[in-house]
Amino acid sequence: MPLLVPTNSEDKEVFIQRFISDEKMMMDYPEEKQRIAVAKEQWNSVDRYNASNYQDGCIMLSGEVLKPTDKEQKIKVFPKGSFYVDKYKKDIEFNTGFFGQIASAFNATGLSKPKIDKDHEFKTSFGDINSYDITDDGMYFNIKLNPKGVELVKSGEYNYISPAWGRTKATDKMEYPNRLLAVSLVNFPALEGALPSLQEQLRLSKFEVVQEKKKEAKHMELYALAKELGLNSEASIDAIHSEVLVLKSKVTGYETETVALNKKCKDAEDTAIKLSQELKDQKTTELKKEAFEAVKNWVAIGKVHPAVQDIVINRYVLNKEDTVKEIDLIPEKVYLGKQAANGDTTGLSEEDSAKMLKAGLDPKDKEDVQIYLSKNKGGK
Repeated sequence: MPLLVPTNSEDKEVFIQRFISDEKMMMDYPEEKQRIAVAKEQWNSVDRYNASNYQDGCIMLSGEVLKPTDKEQKIKVFPKGSFYVDKYKKDIEFNTGFFGQIASAFNATGLSKPKIDKDHEFKTSFGDINSYDITDDGMYFNIKLNPKGVELVKSGEYNYISPAWGRTKATDKMEYPNRLLAVSLVNFPALEGALPSLQEQLRLSKFEVVQEKKKEAKHMELYALAKELGLNSEASIDAIHSEVLVLKSKVTGYETETVALNKKCKDAEDTAIKLSQELKDQKTTELKKEAFEAVKNWVAIGKVHPAVQDIVINRYVLNKEDTVKEIDLIPEKVYLGKQAANGDTTGLSEEDSAKMLKAGLDPKDKEDVQIYLSKNKGGK
């Protein structure tokens, strides 16, 4: 089943206790150690802020240096005024109305209080934000660092702050257009090219550094792609896209031609196979005809008995050379019409003798001769 998620009013310890005590979670994770591990992972992975439009909260707006103390200290989180930031190509307006929206969300019972984190990770808490104060020059918050936060500031690794805000919907479904989500500890150089009068107030978080590196990498990818396409290195995305479409069209054309050529090759292959089979059949037919004539002559001269002439024909077709050699070793027989071995003669010609043999009659047998003559010589 789906895992439990933290509510806006829960801190880490309360959520973990609720998670490990839940009946369904106990069924899914019988071992308590396992439930605790899953609960901690869930706490770290779920976006507890539910900010639907959080995107510009990484701009550093306070130049105040934090003090490494666990005592409460007051810091300006939002300076009052309208500021244009070239990085985002937009004006950021911090006025009374904006401060009122932040205050309304801060006081809402259906939302948890923002925490101090680092580099907009929204994970480990380094302190609490207890109250706020709206003045003529901006909106201040009273914060109290915990030992982890004090150590970070004390080490000099983190000295500045960066607010993160966005649209949020509370557990009672009430929507807040602007809510302070967290105040991050940061320590990076000023954002160049953005409002010179606020150079000391604008700082980059690690998040933005990563985003800048990604943009730079993407720009280099486009540069390399433009070079591969033979375009100017500063070619626009639209120009690169147009060239890619042209290449895609050419590739599609080549693919169509390839399909047509493959079909022609297949048709030619089929035709070659058909012609080869026809030639083979023709040779077989001619060989059968040759075999029939050869066996007919062998029957006529007494080398093949008429009863086995079909067998000899098939052997001739399968292996002409060996069949001819075998038949050559068989001596010819003298049939009626010539001097027989027993000295008898019938007066039959060689042609008549061959016909008798083909009909299954023995030219040496007088009765067979009479049968043959009665059928073929008109009874003479």
